[in-house]
Amino acid sequence: MKKKKYTNTNEGKMDKLSKIHSKLTVLEDKLNKLLEREEKRIKCELETIIESSDEIIVDNQIENKQKNKSKIKVNKQYLDKIVSECKEGVFVTDKVGYIKKTNKKVEELLGYLKEDYKDMSIKSLIPAYTDREVKTLSRHSDTSTLYMNLFYGSKKHRSTSIRNPLLDKNKKTIPFLIKATPLKDSYDQLMGGVFLLRNITERENVEYKIKKEKERLEETLETSKGSEIVKRMKKDLDEREVYINSIIESSTEAIAVNDTSGYIKRVNKAFAELFDYPPHELIGKHFAELNPLEEKEYYTSYGEKISVKSKDALEHINSLLSKGRADFEAFLKRKDEKLVAVWASLFFIHNKEGQRTECVAMLRDLTEKKLNEMKLKDSHRKLEEYSKTLEEKVAERTSELNKALSDTAHARDWIDGIVKSVADGLIVTDRYNRIVLMNRTAEDLLGVRFNEVINQTIDFAIQDEILRGQVMSTLDKKRTGYDFELQGNDTKHPRIMRARTSVIYDKEDRQTGIVTIMHDVTQEREIDRMKTEFISTAAHELRTPLTSIQGFSEIMLTRDDISEEDKKRFMTYINKQAVSLSLIVGDLLDIARIESGKGFSLNKVLCNIADIINQVVPYFQGQFPKHHFEVSLPKKPIERHVDKEKMGQVIKNLISNAVKYSPRGGLIRVSGRVSADGFKLSIEDQGFGMTPAQVEKIFDKFYRADASDTAVEGTGLGMTIVKYILEAHGGEIWVESKPGKGTTVRFSIPD
Repeated sequence: MKKKKYTNTNEGKMDKLSKIHSKLTVLEDKLNKLLEREEKRIKCELETIIESSDEIIVDNQIENKQKNKSKIKVNKQYLDKIVSECKEGVFVTDKVGYIKKTNKKVEELLGYLKEDYKDMSIKSLIPAYTDREVKTLSRHSDTSTLYMNLFYGSKKHRSTSIRNPLLDKNKKTIPFLIKATPLKDSYDQLMGGVFLLRNITERENVEYKIKKEKERLEETLETSKGSEIVKRMKKDLDEREVYINSIIESSTEAIAVNDTSGYIKRVNKAFAELFDYPPHELIGKHFAELNPLEEKEYYTSYGEKISVKSKDALEHINSLLSKGRADFEAFLKRKDEKLVAVWASLFFIHNKEGQRTECVAMLRDLTEKKLNEMKLKDSHRKLEEYSKTLEEKVAERTSELNKALSDTAHARDWIDGIVKSVADGLIVTDRYNRIVLMNRTAEDLLGVRFNEVINQTIDFAIQDEILRGQVMSTLDKKRTGYDFELQGNDTKHPRIMRARTSVIYDKEDRQTGIVTIMHDVTQEREIDRMKTEFISTAAHELRTPLTSIQGFSEIMLTRDDISEEDKKRFMTYINKQAVSLSLIVGDLLDIARIESGKGFSLNKVLCNIADIINQVVPYFQGQFPKHHFEVSLPKKPIERHVDKEKMGQVIKNLISNAVKYSPRGGLIRVSGRVSADGFKLSIEDQGFGMTPAQVEKIFDKFYRADASDTAVEGTGLGMTIVKYILEAHGGEIWVESKPGKGTTVRFSIPD
């Protein structure tokens, strides 16, 4: 046990020493490469300086003296610039070794100031050596000899690099790599020298450590050697060989070991099975014999018929092997002349001297892969055929779908257009009373927007509680008409809506929703109300004159004792009531013509409107003595083409209204004037007046500002007939009124 432990310890030391040695070797190689790179850079910079310095030419010929002086001055300036900008230490000496020029880097390296170098010889920077040190230096380079050769013009030292220490200001030696180059004139006479300095203190420290570590390693290796270790290493080597052989034999990949000439030395079981050879028949066979050398068609192991070009394949493999390794796909020949597809990896094994000793071929059978590729290729072909058929079907279906979508969009637009153009409010709900469609009229009626209430139930969509109850009640009535009121802002005059519902059925006759149409019948209801009032009023208005006519005519027929004066008074009253009755009947006939669309048949003649006014006003002056009439008309005749009878009817109606709606009397002013666009007449009273709402409805049929039992008599048709007559003449009429202040009616007739 102890012996084994000792052996393992030595092996560990050996491995550790080997690793250290490898690391030191790598470190040394890197350091040498770094030093070589630095020396090249220094040489490049120095050559730049030398090229510049070589341009300094001294010519003693008298005729070119001035020209040469100028050239020397320029080149000297250029040399000074290069020296000062150089990243390394530079100083220039004369031919006897005195320093004449330095740069800032030299001053930093040696610690001297610029003025300290004045009259200083380069020899004063070289340290004194002992005899032993001189012998050591002479093996590499003799500094003194180098400098002397430099000064005396040895061609051998045209440009020389040495490693030599120099003394700084404190007399401390600093190792430098020195590049020395002589400066000569055109006659090859020495003028001086240029010295380029690089501090290599850190480099020498590293070299010293490497040297010591190598010495220690060599000592350790020397002491670690022994026969026991060698035997152990041999045994380990044998065990490893057995292990490797077992791995090769058990490998599923085909492996063959060839010599450098290509002859097979060894194969594993998988290799022999792959090519259907017994192993002993493959030993000694050249690997190239496994290639299909004849250019013909072969069958593969998976049944495909192919042709190969073996010459091109071999050239490609040799090209890859020239790089040391080759990975490629190939077809190799089995014993039965069938080709087997393999992925091949060929690589060389080298000895310690780096020479090739063997070539290893590792092959992987690609038969299954090729079968899958064939299946995939066949599937791809079928897929392409199916894809082509599918594309045609998709194109056909797409065309049909686009047409259907187009028809659907057209139908939807058509339905939307119908829905939007419907003047009535339209709401479509599903069977759960959720809103699925609503037009703009319904939105305005219910005070909501469709995009805000879509898919919401009615009871959530409509915020107003009363309105919600009315709409829900309407939906519950289904297929029936139902009227309800919308209060709105005017509570006295609510809007009256008529809702009709209809159930929607699908193809299976199942109920899917309800369509509700809401129609505003406020105007119809108002007209019905006014018609009812008109019938009541008309009956009353007709009964009053008829009763008077009947009563007075009966008295005159039954009594013989009536005086002539009473008869005349009765006849006058009967005539007056007959005229009133005639006016009522005339109004009814006029409205009937207007309602039937026939309108008025005007008999226009040229007449003076002032004459018509002057004929009407006296009648009212005689009938209504409480009122004071004031007429203001232009002095010139107001001649217009009008229907004289109809125009008289307009003026009579307007003055009659002014009298009736100012029963207490007062001023009634009739004034007219001619303007640029026609004749304008205004009739102003000081009666009850009207509200803006009453003024707005004054021209409606059957409308009376006061429809109570105590109101003034009338049918509510007069102002409607007046408006129609004036519009038939191309004129217009408008009313201005304030409650308690009276009313002014104005109309205009164009020229």
